[in-house]
Amino acid sequence: MTHKRIKDRLLNFHDRELTGEERREITEHIKTCGECRLALERWELISGALRRSTLEKSSKGFVESVMERIPLPQQAIPVPRRKLVPNWLIPALGYGFAILFVFAAVSYRYPTVTTENILLADVPQASQWIFSPELPETTKLLGITKEDV
Repeated sequence: MTHKRIKDRLLNFHDRELTGEERREITEHIKTCGECRLALERWELISGALRRSTLEKSSKGFVESVMERIPLPQQAIPVPRRKLVPNWLIPALGYGFAILFVFAAVSYRYPTVTTENILLADVPQASQWIFSPELPETTKLLGITKEDV
C-alpha cells in the first residue's frame, strides 16, 4: 500500500474495521513512518476523551422549564379584507398587453428597400436624369435608326 492510502485507512485501522492483511501492512508502516504514527496517536487520544465524557440526561423538569420559556404564538384572528381587484384581472391584463405588443411588433414594418432606392440615394437632387418605370427600346438606347440597319 502507498503512504497516502495507508494515511486514508488509519481511522479504519483504529476502529478495527480492516482485514488481517491490511492491519499487518499498516502496523509495519507505522513502525517506520512518524507522520502516520503521530496521526494514529492523536486519534487514540481524541477517541479516549470522547469515551470518558458523559452526556447529561435530560430530566422532565428541565424540558418543562425550557418549554415554559418559549413564547406561544398568539392566535391571529383573520381580518376579512375587501378586495379591490379580482384575482384573475391582473394576469388577464398582463396577457392582453403581451398580445397587443406582439401584434404591434408584427404590424410594424421597415420601409421596403429596392434597387432603385439604393441607386438614387447617392444621386444629387439637381441631376437631370430621368428615370421611368417603362423600358425604352434598345434602338433608342443605342441611338440606332432604321436607316442604319
